[in-house]
Amino acid sequence: MSDNNKFREHAYAIAQLLDEQGGEETCALDLSPNCGFTDYFVITTADSAGRLRGLARRLRDYLSEYDLEPSQRHKRLEDSGWTLFDCGPIVVHLMSREMRSFYDLERLWFEARVLFQSSSSSS
Repeated sequence: MSDNNKFREHAYAIAQLLDEQGGEETCALDLSPNCGFTDYFVITTADSAGRLRGLARRLRDYLSEYDLEPSQRHKRLEDSGWTLFDCGPIVVHLMSREMRSFYDLERLWFEARVLFQSSSSSS
């Protein structure tokens, strides 16, 4: 399996995991044709700070299990409502509803191919 296929499968699996763990409006986007710094975004909304921490914990477990450790520069701004895990080819965004609405990443990357979109997604 090529690295690109492997990372595509991980992006999809991460999106499914976050969706199953209570993330809302979860999506995985293939940015590879249009982006120079990563291939995939996974984005989900957490309805509370506790849910955001729980999703981050589950994500860390998954990343550790598959040796997809995020870079040390990943952002964990507890009070900001946005936790970002930069794993190179996959960047995962755990966001509060306010941050998700403000930054509107899907609109910024509107040309991206959708790999996964939860049934609770409104876009």
